[in-house]
Amino acid sequence: MGCDCPSLTSQDLEEALTALQQGDDVVLAPAEDGGYVLIGMIQTHPELFTNMPWGTPYVLEQTRKPWS
Repeated sequence: MGCDCPSLTSQDLEEALTALQQGDDVVLAPAEDGGYVLIGMIQTHPELFTNMPWGTPYVLEQTRKPWS
């Protein structure tokens, strides 16, 4: 979770944790710039960080691709 995301609330964190506990593999909280401000996982998925176009408005889209 990034430290520069004042829009995240404790409710957002609780919902992310609940989703993981209910079986979601990965949870994301989108950022306004096309990235994300939170990523949570039950197990590691290093492929989500390989060849990622960091600093572009396509990060969230690319991160979601394996599950779409």
